[in-house]
Amino acid sequence: MLKKINLLGLDRDILKRKKKLKIFLDTKCFNHVLNKLTAEKILNYINSEYFEFIRSPVETNNNELKSILTYFEKYDFKKDLFSVDIFREESHTRTGLGCKMNDIERVGKIIYKKNILSKEEIEAVKLVFIQVALMRIKVSDIFITQDKIFLKKGYGLNHIFLVR
Repeated sequence: MLKKINLLGLDRDILKRKKKLKIFLDTKCFNHVLNKLTAEKILNYINSEYFEFIRSPVETNNNELKSILTYFEKYDFKKDLFSVDIFREESHTRTGLGCKMNDIERVGKIIYKKNILSKEEIEAVKLVFIQVALMRIKVSDIFITQDKIFLKKGYGLNHIFLVR
């Protein structure tokens, strides 16, 4: 069965709504651009009443990034990413990814146009799948990354087809 995932399933009226805009940050990319003005401007909003941030669970030395909520990846006995858990003071949220690591690698091979992917490339593709899962449960509206492949592909990443 083919499953269509809309990566840009962003609510068109997102800026008109009264709820916080939920932003998912690619921590690895932010670690590389922290000295740049744009990254600093974004981090100025981490305590804003208008935005809510979550970031990928990559180590960082930046105190502002450290203060942003991260998720935990849960794997099954086959080492497939099973779910993403988010622990807040008052709640716990879990969402399944609905795909296997083989699916993530297969899509990565298409995106990167190569047969063997590096660990970093697999991790980058996995972030996009996690963004889709986070959007489904309304934990993220926007994914911010500096990954040149994903930024270059743009609309081409809008739809991913998975075979189950």
